[in-house]
Amino acid sequence: MKNTLSRGLTNLLPMVLSLWLFWSLFISLDGLGHFLLDIVDLENTFVGAGFILVAVLVFISGLLFSFSPFAWLYGWIEQQLMKFPLFKSVY
Repeated sequence: MKNTLSRGLTNLLPMVLSLWLFWSLFISLDGLGHFLLDIVDLENTFVGAGFILVAVLVFISGLLFSFSPFAWLYGWIEQQLMKFPLFKSVY
């Protein structure tokens, strides 16, 4: 009985924790997206619209940083911040 219980826990616990983590992340990002939609006064049409908005914003920022002017500017700002001892030790 003890081995069966421990075997069941070792099989189910990682799956349950992973599902809970992904669900919590989805709910959090959806709430952030709904907050952004409320700021610009757009209607929340369906559950998940906020999550899609956040995913699209992350994708667009990734596209912007793939172009050289944005990547150069980010690198330059990062290089300037690294001159400060506090930023260098934390970053």
